[in-house]
Amino acid sequence: MRAPILLCLALLGCPKTPAPEAAAEGVRPFPEALPERPFVMPEVERATLSNGLQLAVVRNDEVGLFNVRLFLRGGSSLDPAGKEGLAELTFDMLDRGAAGRSAAELAKALKPLGGTVGAGAGRDSAAVSVSGPSKNLEPLLDLWADVLLRPDFPADEWSLLQSKAVADHEASLEQPTEVGRRVYRHVAYGDAYTGRLTTSASLGGLTRGDLVAHHAAVLDPSRAVLMAGGDVDLATLVPLLEARLGSLGAASPLPLPAPAIPAEGEGEVIYVVDKPGAPQSVLRALLPVMDRTDPAWWPFMVGNTAFGGAFTARVNMNLREDKGWTYGARCGLDDNTGPSLWLCSTSVQSDATVVGLAELRKETRDVLGDRPITADELAYFQGYLVNGFYGSYETPGELLGELWDIWTYGLPADWLERYVPSVQAVDVAGANAALRSAIDPDRIAWIVVGDLATHREGLEALGLPVVELDRDGRPVAEAP
Repeated sequence: MRAPILLCLALLGCPKTPAPEAAAEGVRPFPEALPERPFVMPEVERATLSNGLQLAVVRNDEVGLFNVRLFLRGGSSLDPAGKEGLAELTFDMLDRGAAGRSAAELAKALKPLGGTVGAGAGRDSAAVSVSGPSKNLEPLLDLWADVLLRPDFPADEWSLLQSKAVADHEASLEQPTEVGRRVYRHVAYGDAYTGRLTTSASLGGLTRGDLVAHHAAVLDPSRAVLMAGGDVDLATLVPLLEARLGSLGAASPLPLPAPAIPAEGEGEVIYVVDKPGAPQSVLRALLPVMDRTDPAWWPFMVGNTAFGGAFTARVNMNLREDKGWTYGARCGLDDNTGPSLWLCSTSVQSDATVVGLAELRKETRDVLGDRPITADELAYFQGYLVNGFYGSYETPGELLGELWDIWTYGLPADWLERYVPSVQAVDVAGANAALRSAIDPDRIAWIVVGDLATHREGLEALGLPVVELDRDGRPVAEAP
């Protein structure tokens, strides 16, 4: 882990980092915040097709390209118990053969048009998209509609995809970072949909018929929204989309699950997953906090950015720049349909596992105690957030992603307009109060994925309960 730092020193190319003593006192100097850039939020034009399908368009004619996406609410949250992975593989299959064209024939048809068609499913939604030169809008929409509405689910392609999915899943279980992600989800959510995990058995048990039925059940206009951006306008799009999607009728939709509520921990605990011989250890911290509609979310988010949400925030400057234990450490928010999760995550060299965890605990308690966020820190990271927000919308596709977030999670329609003034309204007292209110250090769940034989004694010496889990986040059965 120290190699890049030593190389940098050898080449005399490293910027001087603050002395550990200065960082420990919380007096690391910050440059003056950059001035706010002038910015005008792009206008969003809206319409509704005859079947109730909503359309939002963000026009940008600087280059002759367009992007159209159909978002469907649900995603992997609709996977039945025991069939985890169904939504993901269903949407992965859409462009592998549609309307009588094979995957190769679809690719051949797209190539001279300069376009791409893609599909995928995430936790709470799925999407089918098309992009390319606006001069080829109509033929590209034709191919997109075939993939969306008329997939063939060819048996040979399904056999290959299923085999690859199982093999990729089994390989991922050897990656400590992936194991850490799986474990935190199950620790936080248990057997709710967010905590149910894909397994080799769930992937291997899926059939082509499962995919066909899932596709038919989720194509419901009442749970869908069309979003378009680039060199295309509302007047042009409405008749083209009406002709291709207007006949899409209401399905018999699968019931959406209730929002997943993360479990409240009863006390600070260390969960460990054994990875014998691992040269690194994955460290994670998790704690349920408020959701994004809570007014306290804004001061908490800003305060957390100063604490651990950026390269120059305290956590990374300590563990990476001062200690040299890791390539990076971050603390952020995993926002969901219910309460958000506060997460800290890093990978450290194996011999820094125990001291790294102890340092993360110390940083967390310090920011809640005698080293609160300072006014200089707050001002710097407010500028970082505001200017970063503006930079996020230089392409229509990025703005469409934010509109999808607003739609999926039921955020206020003016969420984007609220962002900058809400960030700028946070003062240092409010940021620190939000951190102290939301983060109870005595309820944090710590997750360690590493060589347990090497670290068990040191972790137990921290004085916290140590619970061993398997790679699915379930307690390891004690030997009889």
